Amino acid sequence: MSSSEPEPLTRRDFCFLTSIVPDLPGPTIDETPTFKASSPLDYGRHESKKIEILPGSTSDLFRIIPTEIIVKILSMLDLQSLTDLRRVSWGVRAIVNTIPAYKDLMKYSPDTVRALLSTETAIYSTPQDILDELCRQDCFICGDFGPLLDTITGRRCCVDCATFSQLMRSIEISSAELRGLNETTIRKLRTVHTLRTERYRVQPRQQLVRFVEAKKVAVELGKARGFNFVECFTLSTSDHLRRFLPLLRFPTLDKRSGRLGWGVSCKACDRSLRILSHRKEEPKLNVHYTVSGYIEHFKHCKDSQLNRDNAKLFAEIKAATEDIVSRLQRLTGGLQRLTREL
Repeated sequence: MSSSEPEPLTRRDFCFLTSIVPDLPGPTIDETPTFKASSPLDYGRHESKKIEILPGSTSDLFRIIPTEIIVKILSMLDLQSLTDLRRVSWGVRAIVNTIPAYKDLMKYSPDTVRALLSTETAIYSTPQDILDELCRQDCFICGDFGPLLDTITGRRCCVDCATFSQLMRSIEISSAELRGLNETTIRKLRTVHTLRTERYRVQPRQQLVRFVEAKKVAVELGKARGFNFVECFTLSTSDHLRRFLPLLRFPTLDKRSGRLGWGVSCKACDRSLRILSHRKEEPKLNVHYTVSGYIEHFKHCKDSQLNRDNAKLFAEIKAATEDIVSRLQRLTGGLQRLTREL
């Protein structure tokens, strides 16, 4: 080990220096009170039944075709279609549950499927699409670690891009209509039905589209006069709400070990960015790392190293103080016994 490198992190140091829950400007899907109630799913809640296949039934048709071919065909369907198909019969449900990507997704991240179904964005992604994002770590915009899933695109993104990127700004359907887009045109856009939230103030369900996509369609139709990209930099409370309501906290999956990771942020960096405003470079807020990514970051983060050293010094002082107090108590007890004897 080089003399300039800090001592390796212990598990206790890692927990002390990092934060798991991101500090987000707006509520995500999993923070809404109606999240699981909007799409409870039945996966794992009902016991399987003995299936009696009747001639001419839908299950009988599935029995004629080899299961391998059926699974391969069904794996191309989106999550909404598969969910609807599972309602046909117990036999079809059993077949859908054997699709490898769907099975893994329900095993490791069932809340992701709930979020996509409850926001009506499951029609845009197949189980394999979401599973690929689950095994991926980088934000599709900047390439940094992304702890969030954008339900509209089915892609992983970071907190900084979700907060400031033009690609992540959402507007209500009514706003698009006011800018001259008709209902037929709006249907071509990817939309998300947000869940009711009580953060800041009670927000009813909204139907949102991405500003950039709506502007692109408007330009093609020659109706882009009402779209002004200056509005993308208006970071009001309602703008933050519309940016984060289509998002979901999203883990990463290590397929070798089967472990999920949620990413961590550096407490020292977050605190420094709030206190210091004289840095030459533009700071990125709420930067998240994988475990290995943070360990590498710690080697260059002087604030974290100082916090770790201060914590160790404080622990040593605390242990020494407790030892002195313990000795004084024993000495006081001995003096009291000696006084009683005299």
